[in-house]
Amino acid sequence: MSTSIVALWNSALLLVLLRRRIGGSLGLLPDLWRIAAATIAMGFVCRLWLASLGPAPHGLANDLARVATTVPLGAATFYAVGRALGLADLERLAGSLRRRVWR
Repeated sequence: MSTSIVALWNSALLLVLLRRRIGGSLGLLPDLWRIAAATIAMGFVCRLWLASLGPAPHGLANDLARVATTVPLGAATFYAVGRALGLADLERLAGSLRRRVWR
């Protein structure tokens, strides 16, 4: 818990310093509701997925399998919902990744 709190405060401090350096709201304010909606959808899908897997048996292999399936599912859900809601930054990210992969 303390690590999470420290990480959140660190992120907030870095955001404040970045805003001072470049000025403005970093362009996130207009897209904030889209980001929140995509995040909520991602959390909901990941929670459903983990619930469908049932109780987690103990062991490293089971934990790795749960993480290895849930993280990509969450990322894909965020991307799909974000694109459907019109998050332009996701298209730029996808274009950048395509250029990097197809070099």
